[in-house]
Amino acid sequence: MQKNKISATATRRFMAGALSVALLGGGLAVVPAVATAQDAQCVVNEPRKGNGVGELSFDKQTYKPGDVVTMTGTGFAARPSDGFLGMKLNSNKSEWPADQSAGDNLEYNEGNATTLEIPAATVGNGNFTVRVVLPAFDAKFQAGKQVITLLGGNDGGPVASRSAVIWVNETGDDSDACGATPSVKPQPDPQPQPEPSQPEKTSEAPAPKPDPQPQPKPSQPETTSEAPAPKPSKTSEPEKTSEPAKTSEKPKPSQEPQNNLNKGVENLLNYFKDGTNVRKVVIAVASVLGIAGLATAVLGSLVKLNLIPRDWFPPQFRF
Repeated sequence: MQKNKISATATRRFMAGALSVALLGGGLAVVPAVATAQDAQCVVNEPRKGNGVGELSFDKQTYKPGDVVTMTGTGFAARPSDGFLGMKLNSNKSEWPADQSAGDNLEYNEGNATTLEIPAATVGNGNFTVRVVLPAFDAKFQAGKQVITLLGGNDGGPVASRSAVIWVNETGDDSDACGATPSVKPQPDPQPQPEPSQPEKTSEAPAPKPDPQPQPKPSQPETTSEAPAPKPSKTSEPEKTSEPAKTSEKPKPSQEPQNNLNKGVENLLNYFKDGTNVRKVVIAVASVLGIAGLATAVLGSLVKLNLIPRDWFPPQFRF
């Protein structure tokens, strides 16, 4: 009976180890990387995508080597009665210290220093708290970002792979180098720049400017004390005498009728100087009036005035 129990335990542990190797080979492990975010001296390990259910949290963010980490798990699946959850540090890169007496006395899984077992009794219904002791700094564990991973499934229970991050530095202070929130390194105070040299000011007082010499004013004629001659007063203009009233005069007879008569006679004489015109007039008067006496008188007058030739006058009327 004792032999069967030992055989069953050995078989269970063999299957758990094989499943752990399969999970690690399947991409559920954490791959460390050299730190570049803070400093070349800080390592940075990054967790890979997890499987299953459950979340991890810690009592603080930054620890120092050998500190006890209080880890809380919530929402994990319950393990079989003889099952467990394996706890790894930086995906088998770092090793847990064998002495876990300062914590909850967790043991190695089959003597493997890279894995601590959390018994099913501690996991309970999936909500639990455990304390684990961190290793000292060495070639496999250096200051910087660390990843703690819980693995399930090697015990025949539900598969789980859940990770969380902590920081470890020399002081356990978040703000120190390789801590969770390192403070900004102080910059050296800027050295004052020498001011450009300026020419030294001499104590000599500036040479006084020569006073301007007064310029002679142009000579002006001397004013005499004699009083100016009084201006002659304007004499009163003689009063205009009233013009004598114009007496009414009789208008002089106009000369225009006489002038017009003279011009008419002159024009008539000029007209009759042309013999043709006179002849026409004589014939017209004689033919219209038919009065022999009148014609004779007119023609006789014209002949006497030498206005018409004498031979134009009919012989019977000549005198």
